[in-house]
Amino acid sequence: MSRLHDIPIRTEPPARTGGLGGGVSAILSELAGLLDEVAQGGAPKSIDLRSLPISPPDRLELQRVLGSGEVQATLEVDGLSTLRETGISGVWWVEHRDGEGELIAELLEVTRFPQILESACDDMTTGARTLRERAAGSSGTGS
Repeated sequence: MSRLHDIPIRTEPPARTGGLGGGVSAILSELAGLLDEVAQGGAPKSIDLRSLPISPPDRLELQRVLGSGEVQATLEVDGLSTLRETGISGVWWVEHRDGEGELIAELLEVTRFPQILESACDDMTTGARTLRERAAGSSGTGS
C-alpha cells in the first residue's frame, strides 16, 4: 500500500461520552431490589441521581420507563422541592432546589411516601393548641 487511497478506512460511530450506557437497566434492577426490601419492612432507601454519570438521554429514558404516577407535591422551604410519584408504586422522583432555583438534590426515593411530607409531632401538637385557641375564640355561629 503505497498510496493513500489504498489504505482501508472503516467508519465507526462516535464514542459515547458520559452517561450510563446500559446503566439505566442497572438503576431499574437496583430499584426493583430496593422495592422488595422496603416492601418487606425495610427502611426507605434512595438513589442519588446527581452522583451518577447520567446523560440527558439516559435521564429521559429513565423517566420514560418509570412513567408518571397520580401524586405530585410541591414544597417551598428554603427553595422549591418537587416530589413526583412515578408509575411504579413506591418509587418517587424527588428534586430539591435552592432559593435561586438551582437543583441541589435529585433522588429516586423508594418509600411508601416521602418522609419530607410527614408532619412532625411537635408541629401537630402546636396545631392542636392553635385549633383549641381558635375554637375558644369562635362565636359558635356557623357562617
